[in-house]
Amino acid sequence: MGADVYGNFMYVTVIITMLSLVTKLALIKGLVQLISRLTENNRIEERNRIISFSFLLVFFFNNSFSNSFYIQ
Repeated sequence: MGADVYGNFMYVTVIITMLSLVTKLALIKGLVQLISRLTENNRIEERNRIISFSFLLVFFFNNSFSNSFYIQ
């Protein structure tokens, strides 16, 4: 792998890493706010459904990003 290809690879990796960090922070802040509101209103089933969906969403995107950068 030459210097140009490696530079492009690192550029894309850094951008995706920065975007994933910002997305995770926004997701966590939004979830904390929504979950506390649902807990106060005794909407436990909806709260649990949202928590499960968020775990699945993060797992799916983590795997899809890691599989897209797999180099043989």
